[in-house]
Amino acid sequence: MIIDFKKIDGEVEDKVKVMAEGKLKKISTHLDAPGSEGRVTIEIRKEVGSRQHGEIWEAKARGEESTKTHYATASGSSAEIATSNAINELISEIRKTQGKEKTLRKRAGRMWKAMAQKIGR
Repeated sequence: MIIDFKKIDGEVEDKVKVMAEGKLKKISTHLDAPGSEGRVTIEIRKEVGSRQHGEIWEAKARGEESTKTHYATASGSSAEIATSNAINELISEIRKTQGKEKTLRKRAGRMWKAMAQKIGR
């Protein structure tokens, strides 16, 4: 799996990269297809904050499979927190999508089985 980091206004810190790579290992099996390699792009930027709330960071994560693209956005008080939240949302989105696909395959299998039984009578 290929992981790209983009940070507006500077470079991404090493501790953020290490944390993100560790979390993204969990979903590499979901994104990597036999013929192609998955890609995750994480964009981190500092948003306008206020004196009361301090700095606000926003992280956008995009996971690309061979046929699908998954998106997640999160914010936090630091770049690490925002990135962690975005990756957690991305993981949840990918797992939810795969669960829906599995359910649809089961339904289709049941329909084909019912049709085959009706034709066989």
